[in-house]
Amino acid sequence: LDAHRRPILWVDPSLKDWKNIDVDQQMRMHVLLLEYGVRMMPPGVTTFAVVINSTNVSLTDTNKPLRDQLIRIVSVLYPNRLGALMVGPVNVVLKTFIGVFLLPALPPQWMEKINFMSDPNKQLAKLLGGTAKVPTFFAGPVAHNLLSPSGHMSWERMDHWMAATTQALAEEDSIDAAASASEAREDAARAKAKRQEVEAEAKAAEAKAVSAAVAEIKANKKANKAKKEEAEDLKKEAEAARKAAEAEAKAAVKEVARARKAETKAEKVALRQTLKADRNARRAEEARVATEKAEKKREEKAAKERLKKGSSKVGEDLEQSRASIQEDMSEFEM
Repeated sequence: LDAHRRPILWVDPSLKDWKNIDVDQQMRMHVLLLEYGVRMMPPGVTTFAVVINSTNVSLTDTNKPLRDQLIRIVSVLYPNRLGALMVGPVNVVLKTFIGVFLLPALPPQWMEKINFMSDPNKQLAKLLGGTAKVPTFFAGPVAHNLLSPSGHMSWERMDHWMAATTQALAEEDSIDAAASASEAREDAARAKAKRQEVEAEAKAAEAKAVSAAVAEIKANKKANKAKKEEAEDLKKEAEAARKAAEAEAKAAVKEVARARKAETKAEKVALRQTLKADRNARRAEEARVATEKAEKKREEKAAKERLKKGSSKVGEDLEQSRASIQEDMSEFEM
């Protein structure tokens, strides 16, 4: 099996007698080998790997009828069984031959599964999960000794090897199954312990829930009692607040009445003061008018006196001037 537990079908074309080949027998043999690959699949595995050893293969080691029938059978009956196809070692000539004559006839889904190996020892190690399963013809440690003393393929040896491999796989599966069963029993034991632990926790949680429910009932009773007492206290506080508010309201009403009374009194005083100021203003105006009239009369009287005095002086001056003129005339006549 490879690293993915897929059966490996090893193909070595150099072992065929290409000059004396029987196509029908070769087809039956290849179908038998493919069925061996399917039978060897472990549970859960649906594909196999094919490794072709091209070490001693030449371009003449081929048969077109066999090749065409084999490709047709595989494409029709086993199109999805191929998991990997490794060919090597390859050179440019062989790779060109495969690319021209084989690849175009293969199913499209096989193209990404074909790998040409230039260094099979290293590249197969990736497929096999290490070099421990690499065969001797690829410079590995495992000998594929399936040939008879005459150098031909021995079905007896292959059956023996397949039986041994099947037994080894069965033993390995049995060991794995035993280990899985043991692990399953351990998991079951852990699950049982976990279940018991969860049940204990559930019981503890249930008891805790009951205690919490009882405590809640008691707390509700206390709360109801406390609410009643609190409600009574709030009622008393509200009543005291109401009385205080009513007292404040009454005091405020009285204060408003006193304020209104004081306002009315102040308005009356202001009115009297206004009336008094108006009377004083009228009296002052009357006194000013009387003073002006008296001053005017005084000024008129003084003016008349000045006029009178002025008229008398002018008369005297005229008389003196007239007398002077007369004297001057008298002197002139003389």
